[in-house]
Amino acid sequence: MSAGDWTPAFPGQRPPFEPSNVLAVKHGAYASVALGSRVEELANTIRPFVPGYAPGDEIALRVLCLALARMEASSTVDSPDLKRLREDEKGWANTVRRFLADLGLTPTSRAALGVNLSRARGEALRAHIRETYGEPGRSPC
Repeated sequence: MSAGDWTPAFPGQRPPFEPSNVLAVKHGAYASVALGSRVEELANTIRPFVPGYAPGDEIALRVLCLALARMEASSTVDSPDLKRLREDEKGWANTVRRFLADLGLTPTSRAALGVNLSRARGEALRAHIRETYGEPGRSPC
């Protein structure tokens, strides 16, 4: 039914809501689709800081950014009757903490990642030396 086809069934009846209306939205923290542009913006800002970023990290990065966007949206609401939202904020904060660590975006996780990268580089160097020069202690002739 288009807006031009609608006629009220009784006096004072309001017209139907238009598609994609936001009249019932209080804060938008649960509106994943509506948060999409903010998630994209956050991902573009954070991506360069992910050590050793690879395309496979994108899902974790997006989950991190969705949780951040939800926290931003919910932080603008100040009402005592939003107990569920406040509980969810705690969960989102834990999600953010976990994904920051998983992506190497905390000092502790970067230090651990540095150790792992050093080991990997050391293994790669040892493999290169073995392939190029043979096993240690053996004569190349």
